[in-house]
Amino acid sequence: AQTDCLSLSMTQASRALCGNPSEVLLNALLAGLLAESRVPAGSILDAGANDGEESCRFSLAARGRTVHAIDPLQQNVDAMRTRFASLPNLQPMLGGLGNRARTLHAPVKSTKASVGSQLFNLQSMRDSGEAELGQPFQVHRVDELFGSRWPTERLALAHIDVEGAELDVLHGANATIAASRPVLSLEVYPQTKESAARPLLHALSELGHDAHEHVRVAQLQARRAARLRKHVHVHRDVPV
Repeated sequence: AQTDCLSLSMTQASRALCGNPSEVLLNALLAGLLAESRVPAGSILDAGANDGEESCRFSLAARGRTVHAIDPLQQNVDAMRTRFASLPNLQPMLGGLGNRARTLHAPVKSTKASVGSQLFNLQSMRDSGEAELGQPFQVHRVDELFGSRWPTERLALAHIDVEGAELDVLHGANATIAASRPVLSLEVYPQTKESAARPLLHALSELGHDAHEHVRVAQLQARRAARLRKHVHVHRDVPV
């Protein structure tokens, strides 16, 4: 579709509303996949949306698609609803993703300036019932969301930035990924977190997805940039 052919990072409208991109290479790669119709029909899921700027770029680049921006901080969700009110296809939602539906709580001393959703590892958060609990939020399985909450939608693209809980998210999305064959974007630390990276890449391969890797450089220290890889996974039946 022509609406998918807009750049995610370089258009004047995108910069004015969404801010300057911090992941220029990733934006360019995903914009190319959208422009060349390599992304299947369906909705876009931004997990760990934080301030919503990536969700905003997705919404402008694909106005005909619904963009679900999921974040576990209420202040981030409220800010997205206010800032991006002009984008009807951007749908902020309070919550997290995982393999087990449950209630978790954000840290009590969380602030927009010091704690964003990208700092959260859902597996290390406190379960419901412990002392000094902050804002509660629900953890959802992707299969439940697309099976019950959004039953008429298919998953076309998922941008997953959950700081180490990617495999847990995938385990809760197996049926959706198998049925929809979406493009998947996520972070991998193959050098410093090899024990987590190997099973994650294996799970993606088992789902039929091959990796297209690039190094994230913008707004990262050089040493960290050398360790972090941003992977875009496309189903191997889709020519790239």
